[in-house]
Amino acid sequence: MLIGGYMSNELPSYRRHIGMHHLRPPLPSHYRRQTPHRPNTRCGDALPSRPIPMVFVGLLLLNQLSAVIAVPEPRSMPQTRDARGVGALRGTRIAPSSQPLPGNLAPGSLFTRAPKGSHRSALARQPACASSRLPHPDSTPRPAHVEDQLKRPIRRTKRLPTMHRLEETRLFSPVTPPPVGASRCRAEYTGARHTPPAPLPLTLSEAAEQGDIPCVNAWLRNNPAIDAPDAHHLTALQHAVRNGRAEAVDALLNHNASLTVVTPNRETLLHLGVLSGNHAVVQAIAARGSVDSNLQDERGWTPLMYAVHQVDIRLCQVLLNVTGIDVNSVNPQHRTALWLATDSGRAATMAALICREDIDVNCADMYGASPLMCATRNGKVDRQALLLSDARTDVNRQDQNGMTALMIAISKKNPALHRNILAHPATDAALRDAQGNTALHLAMQQRRLSYVVDLLAQHGAAVNAVNLAGDSPLHIAASNGKTAMVRRLLRAADIDVDRINHAGLTPAMCALSQGHDQIVRLIFEHRDRRYREMH
Repeated sequence: MLIGGYMSNELPSYRRHIGMHHLRPPLPSHYRRQTPHRPNTRCGDALPSRPIPMVFVGLLLLNQLSAVIAVPEPRSMPQTRDARGVGALRGTRIAPSSQPLPGNLAPGSLFTRAPKGSHRSALARQPACASSRLPHPDSTPRPAHVEDQLKRPIRRTKRLPTMHRLEETRLFSPVTPPPVGASRCRAEYTGARHTPPAPLPLTLSEAAEQGDIPCVNAWLRNNPAIDAPDAHHLTALQHAVRNGRAEAVDALLNHNASLTVVTPNRETLLHLGVLSGNHAVVQAIAARGSVDSNLQDERGWTPLMYAVHQVDIRLCQVLLNVTGIDVNSVNPQHRTALWLATDSGRAATMAALICREDIDVNCADMYGASPLMCATRNGKVDRQALLLSDARTDVNRQDQNGMTALMIAISKKNPALHRNILAHPATDAALRDAQGNTALHLAMQQRRLSYVVDLLAQHGAAVNAVNLAGDSPLHIAASNGKTAMVRRLLRAADIDVDRINHAGLTPAMCALSQGHDQIVRLIFEHRDRRYREMH
């Protein structure tokens, strides 16, 4: 019975061991094995314990670990240290040793580890380099010309500002040239002599840049190469114009300096004069009539596009009086000078541009936005009113998204923007954008009651217009729970309260789905009242 009990208890473990546990008959849930170590444990849940194999594996790993730890530290090998030669590049060159390696480090052993420093460098392994002794790099004397170059003081040349630096420092802000100090030319230089007694302290470009007129005149009396560029690829006239030196510009122009020179950034003299902010310099260059005022720099901007951002309005006025100027020239973004003036220029400059008869007040940029849309988007009421006062302005022009200036004004918090447009007699409030929304749809989405009142008061506001989703303005107001807007819409004579959108919902269903019971009641009352009036 004991044997039978033992066999009956260990049979499941034996079946698991031989892979036949799936043939074991199911045991009842009340069958339990009572043992002193595992009381009240089900026989099916008791896993066999195999401590003996695990002990053997642990002992084997411990033996191997002790063998690794017991490896003695390799004895120091005879070394030769070279202060020069190949050993200096490696740090230490190891000479071969005749002593045998320890037994546990013999080739073919289980744990073989090479001693430290036994691997020589690639240079040390070369037979031609192993016996050579190269001189240390620091001990080699430098040539005489190298020593002379190291003793010379470092002269840092002035960095030529790029277009990006001009935007950060000089663009859109007036630049006041530094005051002209006393001339560095001595009195004998300023006389009528043709040959100065000594070399001049400044070059012609440096004198023109600093506004040193006596030094400039001294150079000009000796008939120099007036159009020769300096290290920055700029002539003396370009330096004078860029720094706003009007007297130096006049002196150079009187000696027939070239007016057709351009900078590496393709900037003409008019570009440099406008960026300097000195209208006298621009006037002197424009009066010569030899500079093309429509040339574009590397950014695609003309001098007039830069002038509309300057504080001095006279810069723009001087350029507008130049014969042959194209006021409708566009940059790579397809923006004209008027568009740029509306966006970030001055209102007075913008007014000067609108007064021209050949100006295009409806010029659109690459996104289809007109100057009127730009002024409305920026919230500039005065510039918007200035454009609306021009009869050539198209108030209903749409951009690439189908948005009009009225739709853009609806999204702004300033009510004066959309009221100015609604006051224009040619405004069409029924136009749709790319999603089929009218201005009334957008006003419902913005949840502004005053805008809705203004639009409904405007003749031609489409109350029953639907967008691409089939929603009317009443659908949007009912879904948003705006009771005041729903009441204002229900006052319209031709309002359709039973229109179904593409989802199969009426305005009352939209309000009911959002839990707006009061709006549902208002719509049903309006329907009953309309039914009684018709019958």
